Amino acid sequence: MGQIEGLLSWDAVKELLTGNEPAPHERPSLLVGNGASIAVSDRFGYSTLRNEATLTDLAAQLFETVGTSDFELVLHRLGTGLMINRVCGLDTQVINEAYEQIKAALIAAVREVHLPRNNYHPNGDLGDEFKSYCAIYSTNYDLLLYWAMLNAECHVDNAVVDLFKGRRFDRDQEYNNDSTRLMYLHGALHLFIDSQSVCRKRRNLDLSILDQLNEDGIARVHFVSEGTWQAKWAKILSSDYLRYCHEQLRRDSGNIVVFGHSLNPETDQHILNALLRHPNRFFAVSLYIEGLNNQDIHDTMNQYRVKLRGVDAERILFFDSSTHPLGVPGQDNPFACIAE
Repeated sequence: MGQIEGLLSWDAVKELLTGNEPAPHERPSLLVGNGASIAVSDRFGYSTLRNEATLTDLAAQLFETVGTSDFELVLHRLGTGLMINRVCGLDTQVINEAYEQIKAALIAAVREVHLPRNNYHPNGDLGDEFKSYCAIYSTNYDLLLYWAMLNAECHVDNAVVDLFKGRRFDRDQEYNNDSTRLMYLHGALHLFIDSQSVCRKRRNLDLSILDQLNEDGIARVHFVSEGTWQAKWAKILSSDYLRYCHEQLRRDSGNIVVFGHSLNPETDQHILNALLRHPNRFFAVSLYIEGLNNQDIHDTMNQYRVKLRGVDAERILFFDSSTHPLGVPGQDNPFACIAE
């Protein structure tokens, strides 16, 4: 495929956003979605998660009826059903039970398909790449970003801070302007709520983080997977940690890079609402173009332009995801080689 009009390389976009040597206040921020995890392994795709998920017969039938492997789409339909039943004064028990079971099955499936840390070989450029952002916001539940930063020793000298003091979330943590702030907008596998309703993070101790996630550990994972954005937002507001992370996203007015995130209004309008508070900045959006023809790519660009309504077209930049350090292939070993 030749040069595609309007599609740049990451280096070209980065030059437009920051120049070669950005001062700290000029650094952009980064929003990471599931596409970044799929770039490491397609095991993080919904079809694989669906196959690995342990579902009740009713839940499995719901996926078949909707005709999808997308957990969020099924949860969205169930959430709409719950709302309608409540308004009509109808019983919601069966729908609610299916809703909660699918949510739990999703996070358990993420843990099930997750590659062990020694099978993840993050791109060597990621350490410097992470430090080039003012803030990194992730909607992924997996541990790949966390591990990549540890592997690159980004935590040394507070180059990257995750807002936890030891294992406990501390919204008053002090950091300097050079620090990159890492925030999980929808929670993650290594985060949990303690008995005092405080968000804490797991660490590798005698057991790896993944091994700590037995049945009880899975039940305590702090994550948001509600089907509608309104339900997600309500869950976020109930958590001091998640609410704080979204406050930072809403206040962030600098240029922003969107990598591997669909910005689906049905399930992530709260993310769009935060982004669109500051339309007079550059939005650099990654596109995964393998297998797409020119028309497909331009259609995808137009879909993002519609989602980013109110942003001038010249402020929306598109780049090939494979040219960004997060999208470089070959960061995992073949799963066939992973010992069970």
